[in-house]
Amino acid sequence: MLAASFSPRRALGDYVPIAVSGFNQEMVVAAGSVNDPTSHYTNAVTATMDSGTAKTGYTWYESGLAGSGGGGLPAAGVITSAADPTAHFLLAPYTGPDALLLNSSSTTGP
Repeated sequence: MLAASFSPRRALGDYVPIAVSGFNQEMVVAAGSVNDPTSHYTNAVTATMDSGTAKTGYTWYESGLAGSGGGGLPAAGVITSAADPTAHFLLAPYTGPDALLLNSSSTTGP
């Protein structure tokens, strides 16, 4: 009888960036944004999740945003997967376009 053992191993190494492009809207309110009471952070984004460029709906915000009550997207930088502590991701700063908005007037990406 032949017995064998198998131990799965994960190769560890440097980050391998995945090049992405084509973002056309800034839809995440950065943690350092200032809340203008008349705009409710809408000046910090170019579109919102619910209403696009009309900016009358809800959108995402970065963890640490003043007055947000907690929660939010992870801060820019390296984050570790909650499901797999060996998986790490590098998030870019939330400045400039960070989403591709497609709607009835913009049906394709750049």
